[in-house]
Amino acid sequence: GGDICVVEADEYQRAFHAYDPDVAVITNVDADHLDLYGTPEAYEEAFLTFARRLRAGGRLLAGGGNDGSRRVAEAVAGDLMVETYGLRDDCTWQATDVALNETGATFTVKRRGETLGELTIALPGEYAVENTLAAAAVCLGEGTPFAAIRDAAACFKGAKRRFERLGEAGGVVVIDEYAHHPSEVRAVLGAARTRFPGRRLIGIHQPHTYSRIAYLWEAWLDCWEGLDELVILETYAARETPLEGRSAADLARNIARPDTSYAPDFAAAVSQAAALAQPGDVVMTIGAGSVTEVGPMLLEALS
Repeated sequence: GGDICVVEADEYQRAFHAYDPDVAVITNVDADHLDLYGTPEAYEEAFLTFARRLRAGGRLLAGGGNDGSRRVAEAVAGDLMVETYGLRDDCTWQATDVALNETGATFTVKRRGETLGELTIALPGEYAVENTLAAAAVCLGEGTPFAAIRDAAACFKGAKRRFERLGEAGGVVVIDEYAHHPSEVRAVLGAARTRFPGRRLIGIHQPHTYSRIAYLWEAWLDCWEGLDELVILETYAARETPLEGRSAADLARNIARPDTSYAPDFAAAVSQAAALAQPGDVVMTIGAGSVTEVGPMLLEALS
């Protein structure tokens, strides 16, 4: 029962406009939900509205490595305390001396060039470094001692469905990942290559809504670097009906690399992945829908 509440704000249907925060973090602004917003410009404008809802004296931290979040930060800089964070030299909060390895990452935290200390995390990928840096910046601004942040960062094991290790069977590791936007997929696959160097990586991706396949079509064709094999599962429709020419099967046919197949249902996805997987491989289920059910099924099939 403290007096601080932390919320993961959602831009779908402009839900985040219901909040009037004291502190806000905008990690990135990459066009999404265009079935609702219509254009990338309207999508970005919604983030600008959110930023302007901060209370008087509020503080905005924006991902310094993302063009969209930087534009939002620049637009409100005269009205709020605005800070950026990331790996770039021009960020207010900077992660330097970043060392990514199989167990996670270690990096140095700097604020306006001043070294504050080193953090070690058990999460893979540069995006995990940036997220941890943002959390550290918020906590330091609230008066949390750096030593407490260091201890918390070291013991944090991650969130459910975010690079979550489900288990291992037949020498194959199975990971469940919530990523459902091409930018997220690229970041996660980069992290997987760091976490599992030299191992074959197989993806099972379930597209989330037909419209997202359509308005991000070109990006979906080119976000799979790092995978050795890919299975595209039938689309998680959520609230939608199919759009002609932008189905999961169409997506599977049009991806040039890696080798890609289409699975109409869970059973087919499990069968295809089990046939592809060899001892030492890693299989990732990727998507925000019901694909999370496939991992346990695959582990059972492999055991």
